[in-house]
Amino acid sequence: MRRLRGRIQSYSPKLIQTVSAENAEAFNFLSQGMLWSLVPAMVKSSEPGGALAQKISERQSLGEFGIGVSAVPNWIWLSSARELAGLKTTSWKQMGLGHAAHAEGWSTFAEAYEGALGGTTRSLGGFWL
Repeated sequence: MRRLRGRIQSYSPKLIQTVSAENAEAFNFLSQGMLWSLVPAMVKSSEPGGALAQKISERQSLGEFGIGVSAVPNWIWLSSARELAGLKTTSWKQMGLGHAAHAEGWSTFAEAYEGALGGTTRSLGGFWL
C-alpha cells in the first residue's frame, strides 16, 4: 500500500486491520469509515454468531452503523454454508461466498478446468478453488 503511495487511515499503525467488538475506538473507526466511503457492501470474515457480527447487526438494525440506513451496507460472508444456515432475516442483503457455486454449465467448466490446470475446483470466482 505504502509502496503505491497509498495511505492507511486507522486507529492502529498495523497494515492488517482487525476490529474487536470490545474495542470501542476500533469499532467507531470502522463505522465512520463505512460512512465516509459509502461502500454498498462489506466482506465479513468473522463468525456469523460472533460478538462483532452481533454488534454490527444491532447497530445497523438501528441505523447507527455506517451511513445510518439499516439496509446498507450489504454483507458478504466468507463462511461455509453450514455456518450461514442459521442467519436471521435482515433489512440488508446477505450473501455467502464460502460454499460451492455450482450453476448451469458447471460440469463443462469443471472438466475444462481439470484438463487445463490438472486439478479439481469446487466454486467459481477465485475464492475457494
